[in-house]
Amino acid sequence: METIENIRAAWRGNQTNNEVMAYLSAYDLTHHQVATLISTYGHDVVGILKTNPYRIIEDVPGFGFKKADEIALKVGVAQDADCRIEAALRHKVREEKENAGHCYVDWEALIEKTEKDLALDANDSEERIDRCLTGLVEKGKLVQSSVHGRFVLSHPLIYQYETELRDMFHDAWKTNCHFEYEDIASIITEADTGEHQLLAGQRQAVEYALRHRIALMSGGAGSGKTFTIRKVKEIYEERRLAVTLCAPTGKAAKRMEQVTEMDASTIHRLLGYQGKQFRRLDRDPIDTDIIIVDEFSMVDVELAWALFQCIDLERTTVLLVGDHNQIEPVGPGNPLRDLIRSKAIPTVILDEVVRQAGELKENCMAILKGHVMPTPKGDGRKPWYSVENFKQVTMVQEFLVSLYEGRLERGLGLDPVKDAQILTPQRKGPLGTIALNKLIQSAVQKHHYGVIVPRVGEKQKPKFYRHDKVIQTRNNYDLGVMNGAVGTVLEVASNGVVTVVFEDQTVSIAGKDLINLELAYVLTVHKAQGSEYPCAIVVAHETHQFFNNQNLLYTAVTRARKTVMLVGDGWGAKGAAQKRNVNKRQTLLGTLLAGEPVDLKGTAHAS
Repeated sequence: METIENIRAAWRGNQTNNEVMAYLSAYDLTHHQVATLISTYGHDVVGILKTNPYRIIEDVPGFGFKKADEIALKVGVAQDADCRIEAALRHKVREEKENAGHCYVDWEALIEKTEKDLALDANDSEERIDRCLTGLVEKGKLVQSSVHGRFVLSHPLIYQYETELRDMFHDAWKTNCHFEYEDIASIITEADTGEHQLLAGQRQAVEYALRHRIALMSGGAGSGKTFTIRKVKEIYEERRLAVTLCAPTGKAAKRMEQVTEMDASTIHRLLGYQGKQFRRLDRDPIDTDIIIVDEFSMVDVELAWALFQCIDLERTTVLLVGDHNQIEPVGPGNPLRDLIRSKAIPTVILDEVVRQAGELKENCMAILKGHVMPTPKGDGRKPWYSVENFKQVTMVQEFLVSLYEGRLERGLGLDPVKDAQILTPQRKGPLGTIALNKLIQSAVQKHHYGVIVPRVGEKQKPKFYRHDKVIQTRNNYDLGVMNGAVGTVLEVASNGVVTVVFEDQTVSIAGKDLINLELAYVLTVHKAQGSEYPCAIVVAHETHQFFNNQNLLYTAVTRARKTVMLVGDGWGAKGAAQKRNVNKRQTLLGTLLAGEPVDLKGTAHAS
């Protein structure tokens, strides 16, 4: 790890180098930021920061608009300089993509937000921003379209993904080459034997997977998606056709393996992801006859594009499987819902809970109708607990701590760390992951291992202790640990090195890599998407009202394999169940697939 001292030592004795170091020290930069600036630009760094500091946003990892803007204003860049306005516009488009998942931004709204962010108050501010925006379009830095008469702007790559996906999905209704001359109805009837048989919707999904090149099956908890996947797999295998199973996350792929009794891969691994790019991309199509993609609701527009780039639809059939009731992907776009709304490909929605689904699945599905079921009467362990008598957040905290101090073990026979997972809508606040993880860590270490964890400040990151449950929050290709991997701390060395046992490997993590390791006793619902736990403890309190909604609550409870425990104040869960997610993502793909009017790369906007 490079430090200021390392850099100074390497440059010692050179007057020019000393001047550069003195110059950089004026900008409140971290050691790592100084090191990356110098390694990127060398002695040119001073000249670049003086002429156009906004270059570093594109050139240097770890720099965003805020830091570049601080430097720019210190070196005397005017508030209304074109380079500042252009950087702010591109930052706002990128922010909408990364934070809200939008694939485009409305032209007029972008001007208004940028003017406010830059605190420009001149009479001609809007005109200056509009002119800079037109310049970015002309230079190809942003792409303009017209949707229903409104001018919108996209990042060039996102625009490419959406328009090319539209073209790929055009072949969906074409005949499946493997069953072109077969009596598909007879094939399904012959395969549909055993104790449980296909319902009408499931049968149609199997038919689409045999008849067409691309098919989509979506349905809620307990609707029989897994059973249908197994039927499709069996029919292909009986004809000695190659089957490939994949999912967006390692946890989802593992679950797919367990229910199908066949190897499954993450989409990234299937495409040969190498840190910044996919090895296959268009040069090495996946060698298989059918690809079944589970948890497609988690797939964003970039990953969907990369996947279909690597599929030869002349040979390979694709069955997309998801749950449109769950929350949107973390990344930009919303391919699953775009496909369903547009009816652009053969689609089946399974909306019936199968008989064998059980009370847990039925209660999960009730949330989609706005209902939160109470704890069922009777003795013994139950699949559903609704603990809603905690008005104060401190009461919720105390109850959660009591669960990990022996209540789960005594009452439900559960190992609180291995069998249970607390889920909450947000990171911040007294019922967010940051605060709750500190409380649960202290309870687990004291009750189970006799370790007294010192109190950790509100803004301090907790230390790791042996036996702690942890999660990797960013892909680390050097260590081979991916974002979302959950493990257990095996050892914490005196030099700060933390050794973690993940599912299939043991890794030693040190230095700056520890930034991306966090406690995992409590996870956000987004982090848990694609995973499954014996018991999901879902925090639903009134204080979450701006974060929680029906889709998020449904996603949380469907993470449970055997038991759900809703913990809150009564209003939290009921309010979420009745609050539909109105924050629809802005995507071109759905509009393009539906054949609605879109003027792609329309005429330049006139101010």
